[in-house]
Amino acid sequence: MIASTGWDVVVAGGGPAGAMTAWHLAKAGLKVAVLDASRFPRDKACGGGVQARTEPWIPFEWKSVVKASIHRADFTYRLASRFSREYPEPLVHCVLRSEFDAHLLGAAREAGAKVFESVRVNSVDPRPGGVLLNTTLGEVRARYVVGADGANTVVGQALNARDSFFWQAAIYLEIPVAPGHAKRLTQDSLRIDWASLPSGYAWIFPKRETVNIGAGCPVALAKALRHYLRSFLLAEELFETAVVEKLKPVGHLLPTLTQKTVPAGRGLFLVGDAAGLVEPLTGEGISYACHSASLAARSIVTSFGTEAEASESYRRGLQKEIGVDLALARRILSFGVSFPRLFYWAFRHSDDVWITFCKVLRGETTFEQLRNRILGPFKVLGSSIDAMVARAERRRMAMPFSGDLLGESIRS
Repeated sequence: MIASTGWDVVVAGGGPAGAMTAWHLAKAGLKVAVLDASRFPRDKACGGGVQARTEPWIPFEWKSVVKASIHRADFTYRLASRFSREYPEPLVHCVLRSEFDAHLLGAAREAGAKVFESVRVNSVDPRPGGVLLNTTLGEVRARYVVGADGANTVVGQALNARDSFFWQAAIYLEIPVAPGHAKRLTQDSLRIDWASLPSGYAWIFPKRETVNIGAGCPVALAKALRHYLRSFLLAEELFETAVVEKLKPVGHLLPTLTQKTVPAGRGLFLVGDAAGLVEPLTGEGISYACHSASLAARSIVTSFGTEAEASESYRRGLQKEIGVDLALARRILSFGVSFPRLFYWAFRHSDDVWITFCKVLRGETTFEQLRNRILGPFKVLGSSIDAMVARAERRRMAMPFSGDLLGESIRS
């Protein structure tokens, strides 16, 4: 049973953001409890692509759970006009979330955090000098609470309304690889389709014994995802039509912070998806989950007992190290939605754009640099272009979805 009092920090959620926050806090000597509604290992709706930028934010061994490391991407534009791009260093590490998450949570436990599985947090009540949690095992009190409980965060409801985030949606499947398909799946290459929907993309991530397939887009177009994923899989010709028709993908939501998002306050700290740290261009969130865990833990440890100072320290760090990048990624996404052919051309034909994008995935440069490479000589008109593409994106997103969008091609 979990003790009702005496906790320095209770972390709600045992995924990557929660596990890494607990690891840092326990290493610093704080008394930490992790509460999660599931039992680990457990499945998690996710593509399972861990960008190489994540590596500095997991300061212990974790590559043992990596199934494949991606050096190459095979792109299509509206299910046609295929081309490939390569990079000499790994860009994305493909994992099974059941294994990856259990590995990180195990490290938090070994560091000294107490992990309580099958315990749901129903509500949080910030009070002077601490936070009261209502859980399925009764009331628990802690000096601070870290919300690492995902897109549908319970902890975050005390700080943010639903419209404090930019929302996207995704569907995915993890499928065993049949022997006949192995030759058609290269373990160091992922497949991406772009622009079949006004925004979003479809993917195939190889993971040795399995393959992860999925598609994502803004929630306004979510009803089109199943049709899009079906069309994508048929175009890729990895599975027979009868197999594709029987597939039942799982859906999940992807939040990105906005200027209205409040990541900390009243003894509460939000990390990972709960804070809206999903990068909107690629839909990746694990790297930012682990990064935010480090920032939150540092703020709590450095300013323990001074709630306002700890919260402000975290807000400043989050904005400087993550928020600026996510905002720029959102601008790049808007540009790609408004000018999909130009975006396609840049990634196919510009070595500068491709190399800069790879360096972003590896954490070696910023989305600002990528945006500058895409805009080229027009980067001096950045603010005017932002305003123009925002209007164009709103018009394009308002267009009714039609299956005719799928299968359109352009000249290579």
